[in-house]
Amino acid sequence: MKEVVAALIWQGNRFLIAERPENKDRPLLWEFVGGRVAPGEDKRAALTRECRDSLGIDVSVGDIFDDTLYLYGDSTVHLTVYDTQIVAGAPQRLVHHDLRWISPAEIVNYEFCPADQAILERILATAANVKMERPSVLCHMMQSIDGKVTGDFLSMPGAEKATAVYYELNRTLRGDAYACGRVTMEESFTKGFFPDMSLFEDKKFPIEDFIAQPDAGFFAVAFDPHGRLGWRDACIEDEDPGYGGAHIIEVLCENVDIRYLAYMRRVGVSYIFAGAEEIDLPLALHKLKTLFGIERLLLEGGSILNGAFLREGFVDALSLVTAPVVAPAEGKPLFDGASALALTLAETKTYGGGVLWSYYAKEATV
Repeated sequence: MKEVVAALIWQGNRFLIAERPENKDRPLLWEFVGGRVAPGEDKRAALTRECRDSLGIDVSVGDIFDDTLYLYGDSTVHLTVYDTQIVAGAPQRLVHHDLRWISPAEIVNYEFCPADQAILERILATAANVKMERPSVLCHMMQSIDGKVTGDFLSMPGAEKATAVYYELNRTLRGDAYACGRVTMEESFTKGFFPDMSLFEDKKFPIEDFIAQPDAGFFAVAFDPHGRLGWRDACIEDEDPGYGGAHIIEVLCENVDIRYLAYMRRVGVSYIFAGAEEIDLPLALHKLKTLFGIERLLLEGGSILNGAFLREGFVDALSLVTAPVVAPAEGKPLFDGASALALTLAETKTYGGGVLWSYYAKEATV
């Protein structure tokens, strides 16, 4: 009987799978990273070795997640899968055809090695009973009567009072953090500044989360997948107390220019990785809560980021300030690419100048 070990490595609600090389047995089928245990070798030591050789990472091997027997031809394989954590490095495609982080729901989209089927069924059964930790999310936005959140209407006289109400409510509703997309952050804070990346050519940092101020208590979260924001300081500088003083957290993808990491470290900005080429929103929110203790997050646009939160089911409540103006046609909607969401109107209030505030809560589910 052959002893084989494999690693179940999680990032938030996604786990790592690898596609076998074309020149190996069972070519291009997906599997968990691992390999054979040498005679007399400890299983955990074998898995540590395999992860280093196959992925270029150091790991901590935990408890057995599951084990199974499978008959390949006339040979029996005893596969033992361990809960495994990355302690240094980022997975690299050193021997496999491809690597992917997938959620349990995405298992059906991949063809796995037959020996892994029992493990996959266990993952699905376990995932059904696990709710990933994340902050509660309140989307706080200002819109025109016709539902636009960007455009020239923001500078119209009729929107001035609405803008003041919006900022006043931002201070009242204050969370542990507020989050915006790259464009909104650039327009509001960085104003197009970006440093000369050639100054950081000699600095190399791994694709690992960097937590500069974990106990700051108040954070500005920038969803900036490719690292395009030029921060001059580690905290937001703004006259409005609802925004000023927040420690900046950049949410990045793994394909970011590594020189940008050196720049962030020099400035003192924290950054986390969530996704290889596109933002993995569940993973990002999980890290914001577990690494920084963020319990309540104010989501403040733009419409693309709002839409992404809505599609993932991560909008728990909506605070909406409506200005008594109609926006030009080019303005963007509250949620870009929105999906259905049932909300209950919990509170309304009118202000001078025809401004209306509405607060909606997500309908309770049994």
